[in-house]
Amino acid sequence: MEPIWFTAVLTDEKGRFLEKGHACLTSPSDSLCFKSSFVPLMKIGTPVILIRTLHDRELEAFCGKVFASSRQLMKITSIPVEAMERLRNLFAFNTDFEATLHEDVPARLPFSLKKPLELYAAVYSISLSELKFQSMDDLEAGDRLVLNVQWSEKFPVALQDLSIEISRVIDYGGMSKCYICAILRMPEMAGIHLKEYLEQQDQLRRKKEQPPSFSPSFRE
Repeated sequence: MEPIWFTAVLTDEKGRFLEKGHACLTSPSDSLCFKSSFVPLMKIGTPVILIRTLHDRELEAFCGKVFASSRQLMKITSIPVEAMERLRNLFAFNTDFEATLHEDVPARLPFSLKKPLELYAAVYSISLSELKFQSMDDLEAGDRLVLNVQWSEKFPVALQDLSIEISRVIDYGGMSKCYICAILRMPEMAGIHLKEYLEQQDQLRRKKEQPPSFSPSFRE
């Protein structure tokens, strides 16, 4: 899945403006990348500040150091753990699949011909208790929805009639918004299959993060 690029401003360590652009979490999510049409070249280790913005309003500043720099991209590391954790809670992803949503409403009267409005969602993070997705539809915190996902090779778990409630709406300056949801109800078998999938994904992630091992060779 492509990372979520949020609007940002790059400044020097004293807060002096350098450039406006977009930033995202790297994978693994231990640093930030900043991109723009023009990024100032800076020496490795130079202290900088990256500010997450929304409609030119400053939301949060992240102090770090330049790890790599080019004319279009800068990688920033040494950001405080607590600050990175707040960003991971918003934008870190562990999956990538499409889903359909509709309003979770009481059973309709027999004579009502109106069908629930169907919405599109791009799910980028899921656990047994929480789900995060992007959508161009305008939703609000407190909205209750029913999510359905067909089995596929990309996401080998069928989730039908998954009841969720939006707990937080994240506007990051893009065409869509991020929605963080609590999972209210999940069919038992779907929960079992989802748990197996998450365990497999976690094993793959750990394997990728392990440094390569070298066996010493001996000559007689």
